[in-house]
Amino acid sequence: MALREYHRPRNIEEASELLARKNISSQPVLLGTYPIPLHERKWEAAIDLSQIGLSYINTDETDFIRVGSLTSLQELVNAEPIQKYANGILSYAAQIATHRGLRNLASVSGTLLSVKSSPELCLALMILEANAICYPDNVYDFPIQPIDLNPDSIITEIRIPIQSVNTRLERVSRTPLDKSIVCSAVALVIQEDNISDIRIAISGINEQPIAIQTIDSSIVNLSSAKMKGMIYEAIKDSADNKYSDYLGSAEYRIEIATILTVRAIKRSLSNQ
Repeated sequence: MALREYHRPRNIEEASELLARKNISSQPVLLGTYPIPLHERKWEAAIDLSQIGLSYINTDETDFIRVGSLTSLQELVNAEPIQKYANGILSYAAQIATHRGLRNLASVSGTLLSVKSSPELCLALMILEANAICYPDNVYDFPIQPIDLNPDSIITEIRIPIQSVNTRLERVSRTPLDKSIVCSAVALVIQEDNISDIRIAISGINEQPIAIQTIDSSIVNLSSAKMKGMIYEAIKDSADNKYSDYLGSAEYRIEIATILTVRAIKRSLSNQ
């Protein structure tokens, strides 16, 4: 680590200007669920965003839930409105992401921007069709990679549309607090007591979480065997067939993703 400067700006404009400098490599200080070792940090200037008011949960609006980008994962776990919205999937995703000590330190944006962090929060936001609001004036869908952002961009807020959905998140991991090997999140969109849409997002079958776009809501009316067959084919078509490691082959990951997705759909249906 070649850290030469440490800055604590008092507003977003100052922070953006520091990050945009061409003569020195600068990064915001963000902590996710997988802290990056100091010797792997190559930047020269650390920009501490803690003084610019990015830690909050606003549920007062009728159309959106707004979560500040520096809100801790533990705040998501504790916030009663988050616990009650969409079957509490955001609180649950934050809770299983890591142990409580790190949840108090890890921020929402730090978790979402680290490819090594736990994927559950990203999956939950994907099926809820949330957006990341960045300064200056950019909107990004999930998942977000650091390379997607301009050097001077700062994620300021996660905006979650309020809607009627039943959700479920299922996963496989070595231990309850280990990072998921495979994880599936499902949202059933409810309109006038009918399921109008189904959204599925999966991690563990590709380098980053992906949405499965080819599943129609009518699948909930099929038999278990037909449902599993259709989901298997959709996941197989979306998966990276070379993505494997010591935790599981590509074939294993596709099969487990199918099982978890079917389970999530059925448990979402039971919440209606």
